Amino acid sequence: KIQATNAKRNKSTVELKVASYNVLTLRLGKHGDEDHKAPPKLAQSIRLQLQQEGVHIAGLQETRVKQSRANADGFYNLHSAGEGGALGCSLLFNTTIPYAVGRKGPLYLKRGHIRPLIAEPRVMIARVSAPFLCEVVVSYHAPHHGRPAAERRAFWRHLDQLFTRFRPTIVLSDSNAQLSDVTSDFVGNAALPQVEDSNGT
Repeated sequence: KIQATNAKRNKSTVELKVASYNVLTLRLGKHGDEDHKAPPKLAQSIRLQLQQEGVHIAGLQETRVKQSRANADGFYNLHSAGEGGALGCSLLFNTTIPYAVGRKGPLYLKRGHIRPLIAEPRVMIARVSAPFLCEVVVSYHAPHHGRPAAERRAFWRHLDQLFTRFRPTIVLSDSNAQLSDVTSDFVGNAALPQVEDSNGT
């Protein structure tokens, strides 16, 4: 829960449920589109599950679709383009579940509240500017630790530059990282024991 106050000193409690999911692919068609003959379409199935779970904002990785913006199944969907038949990130914003209650009733996210900032094969960033809600949301997909070290270092440097520039407040990611059992302010103790890899360092 986030307590927010606007310029007129009205108050409202904002409740956001967020999710991150590497879908491996949304590409069921021949041209990088959702396959309209698939029963049911994979992307539609995912959106319906997100609706059932009451998710307000979802970040998806490895979507492998074309860059697009569209309304579907109660979500405003932002997709960055994949690359070489892989990658692609998405942000889905629920427009049917209220995120807060204002003086005049429930408040819902609308397409006009959301502005895409960055759309790259491994990173999607958008700004949300709505009543009582101002967020910068990121969905990213880091290179696997099996990729060349130079490629991984370049990605993390680039991501750091983007974070410095846009100051994200909600990060939804597949960091392709294994963490050790050492806890910190950022790592809890709920994970299974792992051998830390270079992405988790």
